[in-house]
Amino acid sequence: MPLRRQLAAEIVRSLGPNSHYLLAPRCGIPQPRMSELSRGKVERCSIEWLIRRIYRLNGSVTITVTLGNYAREFGRERRLAERARLIAEGKIVLMKKPW
Repeated sequence: MPLRRQLAAEIVRSLGPNSHYLLAPRCGIPQPRMSELSRGKVERCSIEWLIRRIYRLNGSVTITVTLGNYAREFGRERRLAERARLIAEGKIVLMKKPW
């Protein structure tokens, strides 16, 4: 819902207050739907529908996703768990460094 609310808020901001009757229908937004958007009721609007309306208003939408390297972290945790298991079973003996 936060993404929908953000998209709807940008549409309302762009069209301005009291644009339900004049501007919104020219952009493909029915008056009742525009009224809902201005009140923050976005449950009936899909993200795709909101993005299409933003494009009709000559706007653009950019979504940025940042992920870490999950496979590397998973492998690292697995190796550490395996090493701890082998140490607990006595199959690996840790030696003190001579220095």
